[in-house]
Amino acid sequence: MGYQEAAAIPFGATAALHFIKIANIQPSQNVLIYGASGALGTMAIQLAKNQEAIVTAVCSAANSAMVKALGADKTIDCTKVDFNLQTQTK
Repeated sequence: MGYQEAAAIPFGATAALHFIKIANIQPSQNVLIYGASGALGTMAIQLAKNQEAIVTAVCSAANSAMVKALGADKTIDCTKVDFNLQTQTK
């Protein structure tokens, strides 16, 4: 691995930390992490659990065991649930 590749490693951690701080997660609060098996998501799981949150991780079934090993309390298979938000015009 070169320096350019290695320099990108902490990106997920720093971005996750930023968003976890903004969210001001409290103990026992429910947190949904979409894209939980990615660089940002894997770190967000660990940071949310550090805040004693109840974490639901959205990822593929293939990554379910991995995100549970990181601390997710529940997983949702992203291939089975449609998370597309539709806007409504009036």
